Amino acid sequence: MSQSDEYRRSAGDRYLERYPELRKWVLECPACHRKGYRPDLPDRLGENFKAQQIRQYFQPMETDQMGFCTTCSRLRAKRERD
Repeated sequence: MSQSDEYRRSAGDRYLERYPELRKWVLECPACHRKGYRPDLPDRLGENFKAQQIRQYFQPMETDQMGFCTTCSRLRAKRERD
């Protein structure tokens, strides 16, 4: 991986690489690939402030039944109506 590719990756992605067990708490929209943490993320995960770190790197993200973020879900519904 080139140095420029490394700079493009977010600190949140690097954090998840170090702690892959935390990926279950981070959602990714299949359409826009935006990432955010699940709304039911507990206040604490273990003893190392892992939940606080996830909240620092990602925003809360709600999804529809198919896993789309609210923005993509609205756009998809609008496209289906038209």
